Amino acid sequence: MIKISLDTLKRIRAALPEMEALVVEGRILHSAWCLVRPASDADWKGPIDYVIHEDVCDFDRDVIKLAVSYFTGTEATFTAADLLGSRGTFRVRAAGYRMGPAGDH
Repeated sequence: MIKISLDTLKRIRAALPEMEALVVEGRILHSAWCLVRPASDADWKGPIDYVIHEDVCDFDRDVIKLAVSYFTGTEATFTAADLLGSRGTFRVRAAGYRMGPAGDH
């Protein structure tokens, strides 16, 4: 599986006109955000706590971190998540939009 990385985003910016690159990058970040965002549409501003198996994730951790920062203004952290002995899983956590600098706290 090919993962979308920060290098991928850099190559997109170099290959496309600026506005097209921004649209593509925005869609990529939105896809990464949708992977880890709080499950409830009613509370998308809440904290992020999501477990991902690396083998089925289309994004590397740096892209997920960038997406979380872009949509919440907070920093994502990653820790190993040994779920039922499953290797290659990691937990993504962030304070979320509400608790970030732009939040409504």
